[in-house]
This record gives sequence, structure tokens and C-alpha cells, in this order.
Amino acid sequence: GRSVAIFGDTIVVGAHLDGNDEFRSSGSAHVFVRSGEVWTHQAKLLAPDLATGDMFGRSVAIYGDTIVVGAYRDDENEGDSGSAHVFVRSGEEWTHQAMLLAPDGAPRDFFGWSVAIYGDSIVVGARYDGDNGYRSGSAHVFVQGGEEWTHQAKLLAPDGAEGDEFGNSVAIYGNSVVVGAYRDDDNGNVSGSAHVFVV
Repeated sequence: GRSVAIFGDTIVVGAHLDGNDEFRSSGSAHVFVRSGEVWTHQAKLLAPDLATGDMFGRSVAIYGDTIVVGAYRDDENEGDSGSAHVFVRSGEEWTHQAMLLAPDGAPRDFFGWSVAIYGDSIVVGARYDGDNGYRSGSAHVFVQGGEEWTHQAKLLAPDGAEGDEFGNSVAIYGNSVVVGAYRDDDNGNVSGSAHVFVV
């Protein structure tokens, strides 16, 4: 229950500390579907590169038959760089479609801390990315073409500064993306801010 999302009659619930037998805190996500007034478990989603400490399930999002799951401590781009995984449903079966990575991923970016999806666009937050200073943060936009997801843009706060943690939260609707920077200091110490982008 660390993260939850719903679309229509489908719910996804993240369990980022799930141990999956030998892989401590590798994480998982669970899909439930509703028939009438009854919710039943449809699938348990796991990262195909399951590894100890990845924290897969820290963030989840769903749109239609597509689910995105963040694994912010995945080591694909070195230690705790992070990743996000895309799953698609056909009938009652969920399959892994893509692994999303930041093109400039670096250790402890925490890419995958937050995820959002709308239509054929996905947004992934990397709250510890350091482009604008230590833990200033970033967000990445991916778009779908067929079964492929490609990186479209890296979003940064125009006033980004050390410790803002821009990318702590993300949302998307249509071509509008909102990114939270909860430790921004514009209105006082750790007062926070949110930035709106059109993509």
C-alpha cells in the first residue's frame, strides 16, 4: 500500500518492501479488478531484472491497460539511479513492455520516485538529480510509438536550486505536466512549489 492508483475497474497497489523470497526489498505491485461489488486479485507485477533493494512499487500509475511502476533504487545506471517499468494488459494477462531509464542517469538520482501516465505519455520524477545543484531534481517525459517508449524531454525548474527535490511528485493530463518541488524555498524554508509545463 505504499502507492496506489486506479483507472475504471482496475486498481494497482505498490509493495516496495516486498522481499520476493531471496531478494530483500526488491518490491512488487498488485493488480485488482472489480466485477460488480467484488474486487479480485488479477496479477502480481515484478521487475524482470528483480534485485535486492530496488524498491519497485514505490510509485505506481495506470491509464487504460497500461501500468507504470517506479523502482527508484534500481542500479541500472549505477547505484540507486532508478528506473520505471511499463506493463500492458491483453485480456487478463499483464506483460512487461518496457524499462524506462534517464538518458543521463547517475548514482542516487532516484529516478522513478514518482510516475504518472496519460494516453501515450509517461512522466517520471528523479527528485535527487543534481543538474541544478545537489538534490535539485528533475522529471523526464517519455512518449509511445507502437510498442516503443522514447525519451522526449527532461524537465527542470527554471529557478532550480540545491535541495528543492523537484520531481518528488508528478502528474499529467493531456499535454500539461505538473511537477512538485516540495523543498523549494521561495515562500520561506521548505515552503515548496509546483511547476506547470506544456509538452
